[in-house]
Amino acid sequence: MNKIELLAPAGSMESLISAVNAGADAVYIGGDKFSARAKAANFTKDKIIEAVSYLQPYGVKLYPAVNTLIKDEEMNEALDYLEFLYKAGAQAVIIQDMGLFKKAKSCFPNLELHASTQMTIHNLEGARLLKSLGYSRVVLSRELSLSGIKEISKEIETEIFIHGALCISYSGACLLSSLIGGNSGNRGRCSQPCRLKYLLEGKSGYLLSPKDVCTLNNIQDIIETGTTSLKIEGRMKNPTYVSAVVSIYRKAIDAALRGDKIDLKEENKALLKVFNREGFSKAYLYGNMGKEMMAYNFPRNTGSILGKVKNGEVYLQDDVSCRDGIRIGDAGFNIEKLYKNEKEVTDAKSSEKVKIKPNKFNEGDILYKTYDYKLENEMGKYGEKYYRKVPLSLNIDFQPQKKVHLLTEYNGKTYEYFGEEAEEAKSSPLSKERIAETLKKSKDTPFVFTDIKFNEYVPGFLRIASLNEARRQLIQSIQDAKTNRKIKRESCSEEGYNIEKKIIAAACNMDQVRAILEFENIDLAVNPFLFDLNIDEIDSFILKLPTVIKGEFNDIINLISKYKSKINGIITSNLGIIKRLGEDFMIYGDYKMNLTNSSSLSFVNSLGVTPMASLELNRKELGFLKYPYSSLIYGRAEVMISEYNLVKSVLEISDKKIHILKDRKGEEFPVVIDKFGRTNIYNSHILNLIEYKDDLIKLKSNVLRLDFLEEGYDDTKLVLGTLIN
Repeated sequence: MNKIELLAPAGSMESLISAVNAGADAVYIGGDKFSARAKAANFTKDKIIEAVSYLQPYGVKLYPAVNTLIKDEEMNEALDYLEFLYKAGAQAVIIQDMGLFKKAKSCFPNLELHASTQMTIHNLEGARLLKSLGYSRVVLSRELSLSGIKEISKEIETEIFIHGALCISYSGACLLSSLIGGNSGNRGRCSQPCRLKYLLEGKSGYLLSPKDVCTLNNIQDIIETGTTSLKIEGRMKNPTYVSAVVSIYRKAIDAALRGDKIDLKEENKALLKVFNREGFSKAYLYGNMGKEMMAYNFPRNTGSILGKVKNGEVYLQDDVSCRDGIRIGDAGFNIEKLYKNEKEVTDAKSSEKVKIKPNKFNEGDILYKTYDYKLENEMGKYGEKYYRKVPLSLNIDFQPQKKVHLLTEYNGKTYEYFGEEAEEAKSSPLSKERIAETLKKSKDTPFVFTDIKFNEYVPGFLRIASLNEARRQLIQSIQDAKTNRKIKRESCSEEGYNIEKKIIAAACNMDQVRAILEFENIDLAVNPFLFDLNIDEIDSFILKLPTVIKGEFNDIINLISKYKSKINGIITSNLGIIKRLGEDFMIYGDYKMNLTNSSSLSFVNSLGVTPMASLELNRKELGFLKYPYSSLIYGRAEVMISEYNLVKSVLEISDKKIHILKDRKGEEFPVVIDKFGRTNIYNSHILNLIEYKDDLIKLKSNVLRLDFLEEGYDDTKLVLGTLIN
């Protein structure tokens, strides 16, 4: 069985300290640049150096996340940052951008790299590709089942999320925040439009807001998948959240590894108290739970039910204390006074009834507790810098006319210190017990001497201050013994390449196919996975594949094999498909590959793929790209792909037509449930860059692509006619 790593989030030094003291084996952080949680406090370079120094005695690993897309003008700065992180002592770096990965492997061959969940790895072939390229670990998509995790974990080290917020879309495949508001999730600035209200054909609510994940009761099943790292989400959360969640999962993991079954009832209650959205879900570990996974009514911290108001009193369903935080609907307050049987008290137990001041509620209201004062105080101990201690043995030589000699071992190395010379005792000599008691003090250090042995002891005298100084100096020598990590920055040259110029039009219904075939100089692509499109009726085509290909992977491979003689190429962003079919077909990259710099274009092309530029690049940024690429110049961008079936869950129907999702501003987003039951949400506005086609060609856009969704024969022909003319 793999060693199980408990990986904790830290958005600040305070959270990092809490994570370590609560029992984390590793911590992931973001720097002040290139982090997918740009709104967290994050760590400056000085704070990262401080963090490494703090973590080192505990053997806790540090994984900085450099998991945003990098633009050409940022690449050198990003490489400088990776060099800093390696020299500072980070054990690995979490990366999304394929261009930065290519540069990092070339420039810093000894730097360990983990593939971010933003890379959307959800099938075995995709993981195999990343392993072959040099990634040492893959952070898997949250949408995988236990069996899916197990399959991939047999071949590469994996990391999975076990607690915290769940994105409704596959991570790395969401463009909603970027395209409707200019705040890119791939650049760490997601504005979370999924947590807002939507209307789907008469049904209103927070229809895209999932519950947080909690797998506390499933740790044994998760360990048996063979995954290596169990990750808690929450770099935006406070130290209390971090310490509570980490300490609870530490207890559950340790019990599971011992083979013990323990009652986690109170721990489950505590997790609800620190944060939940209408309870928790298991994500997709045990299959797709549909609407059971969703928090349709309240997208923020719901809290735990405190009780219901009846006759001016609150009938408690949970313990309560003064200073607890209370929510009623969208409003809230902190309890200032509590009364039980007309007497003022500081707390009360579940099943009792109390009066609460201030009285900011009405008869029949249900009160929720969103802040637990006692829990906050209890978790406060983990905020003490050196609450967690590393036990060490200590050997002592103590005799008059000789310097006191202290010797210990740590991480396989021997450390010693010679202090002041002991004197002959004129009256009361220092006893062994007094010496040991002094040397065991460890308030301002991560170490504590628990096993003390005297190699030599002759009664004598030494000032206690001298013993204290000897202990401090010995421990300081351990803390100062940092690994001297040198790095050789290799040259990072790249190769140019050529891409054949062409126009590709992608159809998803037969009316669109007929219109496209009327244009001789346009290559037909078909997407038969959304609607009823019969490829038997078509002589030749490029096949456009879904963004996500999971359990149906082999079925799609078989379909491609069956129609191999008709297929002129494949459009995909799926790394698993590229791994399996890259040598057999012309591969056209899709925009969900998230290519934003010249190095990523070059890297993807070296895999045999015609790269497509990200939809998140503007004209100026496209101009920085050194190599040719393809561009989407017409169509509705797919802004979300979700394993959650929105239509079936909300409307309780199943069909293959286009549904309309409306946001609070009245914008209409087409929704299609594909043939695999996944939700595909498209942008409310059609991208149309046809009038700028000549400019795009000058900017090295050699392949122009058009995607049709709801258009019929006439509209498709009109759009293509505008392009050709």
